[in-house]
Amino acid sequence: MDSRIATLRAVLEGRAVRVSDGIVAAQIEGRGVGVVATRALKAGERLVEFPLAELANPRTVKAAVEKAAAAGAAGAAGAAGSAHQTMALWVYLQRFRGAQMAQIDGGRWQSFVAVLPRDLSSWPLMYSAEQLRTAPAEVRTRVERMRAQVRADWAAAAARSGLEIELDRFTWAWLCVNSRCLYFRMGEMAAATDQLTLAPYIDFVNHGPPARDGATESRVGVAAAGPRQRFSLTTTRAYSAGEEVLLSYGAHTNAKLLVEYGFTVADNPWRALDVTAEVRRLLSAEDRERLDGWGYGGDVVLTDDRDLPLQVEVVLAVVAGVDERFVHALMAGQTDGRKIELRVRAVLTGVLERVVAEAERMLTRGDLTADVARLYRERRELAQLHS
Repeated sequence: MDSRIATLRAVLEGRAVRVSDGIVAAQIEGRGVGVVATRALKAGERLVEFPLAELANPRTVKAAVEKAAAAGAAGAAGAAGSAHQTMALWVYLQRFRGAQMAQIDGGRWQSFVAVLPRDLSSWPLMYSAEQLRTAPAEVRTRVERMRAQVRADWAAAAARSGLEIELDRFTWAWLCVNSRCLYFRMGEMAAATDQLTLAPYIDFVNHGPPARDGATESRVGVAAAGPRQRFSLTTTRAYSAGEEVLLSYGAHTNAKLLVEYGFTVADNPWRALDVTAEVRRLLSAEDRERLDGWGYGGDVVLTDDRDLPLQVEVVLAVVAGVDERFVHALMAGQTDGRKIELRVRAVLTGVLERVVAEAERMLTRGDLTADVARLYRERRELAQLHS
């Protein structure tokens, strides 16, 4: 891998991408590839700078995708897809139709595709059915949504390109994009979820959770103005030689990190206990319909803060059979929950007891991944905090 990383860096630098002499990407034990400081780095130091035209995003790869699609039976008639779908199709074509793409773009992205991870087995989307059943309900729900989106994008990409696209290979490409893309605003992309780009080498930087006050290890974004605009990775604090450079992927819980990026982190400051599945089992179909109509049918999530969010309080009040007029007053802020606190807490206690019992039962198993075991330990700790 190190030789492939060195090749990628040389190719990028040959395309006017500046990579600081103060960093190197290399294998880090237990963390895959990461970026390490080779000397002391100052806060505000730009570590990687991309001319915007050298990024890989719907703006820069559109023509290549359209040319590849034109070779398909129905490619010319296909409608443009979302940014994620477009980029997944592009990564798929680059890896699995490399010879065809080399004729289109001269093979300029092959050094990037060569360093993309081949083994994505740590992503729950790639778990076996039996393995997925061992994960908490929140993870299973997230995976179901992701699987539906991947299948929709796969079907649309195949129809759009007119090519025979294998679902397992497209899934690999989709996950690579999902876990490596960065926010990049493009005016021609209307949806917020479409503002994304791939930035080789920057995507080697591992996640460092943002602090509760919003402080981060480094940042990415567009610097300068006009024709000299650059997309850059910039430190926000000083680093010592040998220290790993980190970048926040967002204020994400470990459940979200696992599903979206294939890992969890120890001592994550963004802990949350999702008890949606446990609570929804206590609601009748009529109750769920009422909550949806009131705009309170969303997830039921507890954090390190012992105070109950209004969303949680309302749902638990419905489970407890609290008079609907009181629930409406609660939602409108005309009363607080003190009058129903005992009833709400009784429901919550039962839910939390089931969470703790499930976590303890699952943690006795010998077939959990380290990440799934960490999720159950977190769930037990948060349930005990709120008990």
